[in-house]
Amino acid sequence: MAQSEDLTCPICLELLKNPVTIPCGHSFCKDCIKNCWPPERDRYQCPQCRKRHRTKSGLNKNVILADLVEQLKKTPADHCAGPQDVACDVCPEEKKLKAHRSCLQCMVSYCEVHLQPHHNVAVLQTHQLVAPSHKLQENICKEHNKVMELFCRTDQQLLCCLCSVEQHKGHDTLVAPSHKLQENICKEHNKVKELFCRTDQQLLCCLCSVEQHKGHDTVSSAAERAQRQPEQEAKKDLLLQILQDKDTDLQSLQQKHSSHKTHCSKRHNCCFIFCFYSGQILLCSGS
Repeated sequence: MAQSEDLTCPICLELLKNPVTIPCGHSFCKDCIKNCWPPERDRYQCPQCRKRHRTKSGLNKNVILADLVEQLKKTPADHCAGPQDVACDVCPEEKKLKAHRSCLQCMVSYCEVHLQPHHNVAVLQTHQLVAPSHKLQENICKEHNKVMELFCRTDQQLLCCLCSVEQHKGHDTLVAPSHKLQENICKEHNKVKELFCRTDQQLLCCLCSVEQHKGHDTVSSAAERAQRQPEQEAKKDLLLQILQDKDTDLQSLQQKHSSHKTHCSKRHNCCFIFCFYSGQILLCSGS
């Protein structure tokens, strides 16, 4: 894909129309440059570099640039970045495409075309690519200004490489995995939702049991109630304890799930590590 300086006229600042290239190498819309070069002059100056030319060129059409402009115009509309999309930082302003990945090392978002160097250049292949993000700065350690690409299992938080050898020295840390971890997060959240449903069903059963016991006591004689009172009280205490435990578990699950969603929306790739391992701990305790 051509860059902005290749496809934008320096005079009208719009996409080149019938582009022509003058002897110094700069290109303009044919009508724009003709208006800048009155026919009565003996010398003609480039509006961009100010280089003077003794004779006026034929202002022939630059076929290559014209083809590039046409290709850009034919770019599918669904590839163009909208107001809510993360736009490619490298594309020209007049034709921003949707970002395909964001680079945590470059702190730049790229469309599929401009991302190619990260796949082909050895030095760039080591960079950490994440889903397109509006808030790349949130993945940077505020203390050391480095990418938070580690997760501390000891303190359950994200950290950069310098944090791991300073405040978190000796802690159980792991390196951030690839963006595929997001799929695992979705699976873990689905499991948490299933736990929500099961817990709700158990709570409902407990409540029904308590109400049934109350109703049965209403129709029973005083003697029968007195005879069964110790057993009923024990059952009620057990049911209430189960009810309390399940309610506590449910609140914990809801808070954890809400925390996961909040972190995911703010931290994107780095947050996936936190959610994944916290989710594992949660599921183990919940089951």
